[in-house]
Amino acid sequence: MNQSEKINLDVLIAGQGAAGFAAGLYSARYQMKTAIAGQDFGGETAIGGLIENYPGNIEIDGFDLMLEFKKQVTELQVPIIEDNLKSVSKTEKGFLCQLNNGQEIETKTVILAIGRERRKLGLKNEDEWTGKGVSYCSTCDAPLYKNKNLAVVVGGGNAAVEGAILIAKYAKKVFLVYRGEKLWRPEPILLETLNKTENVDVLLNNNVIELIGSDFGGLQKIKLEKEHNNETNTLLMD
Repeated sequence: MNQSEKINLDVLIAGQGAAGFAAGLYSARYQMKTAIAGQDFGGETAIGGLIENYPGNIEIDGFDLMLEFKKQVTELQVPIIEDNLKSVSKTEKGFLCQLNNGQEIETKTVILAIGRERRKLGLKNEDEWTGKGVSYCSTCDAPLYKNKNLAVVVGGGNAAVEGAILIAKYAKKVFLVYRGEKLWRPEPILLETLNKTENVDVLLNNNVIELIGSDFGGLQKIKLEKEHNNETNTLLMD
């Protein structure tokens, strides 16, 4: 791609996730000049592990499903630009977009399919321990907990329950920590599996208030506080 030459499109889609590929599929089938820009292939679906509720597949890995999405789009001659959108400005004819590499794109329509950021706990030293014991992708990092004495998953929805079930296949013990009085409406089939997973304990009405570690050993302790009486407890990591 010659960055000195401006690209002209009918539709520019920002995001290489499921929504971005689906938009590209429909846009291309209507014979609109289309491109998809983004660096995070597959989005959350690609790292979501096994998917069992996608019609037409009893079960399929999220990464493999996104490969199928991408294949279908590229077969319609939709180019994939491996760079993120930096800016969008309105023009008389549509929009002028710029990528991080400086490439400019004129387009009649911009579709933002950029998904969401992973939710953090908001603790002051959370970033310090990211990659050193703190992870936001159970599918990516579950094998790292093999034979570990303890792993902790924080949250009460589907993603947290799925993560606890997955990590329990590797770690000897998993605590699922949630601030509410009950888990936040996980799918019944997931809840049933969780209840059958003997090495997972659910700690309700608990907040994570502190992450403790060292420069050499990474994350070593997780401090919890009871929701109603401020009683604290510390979980020792290995």
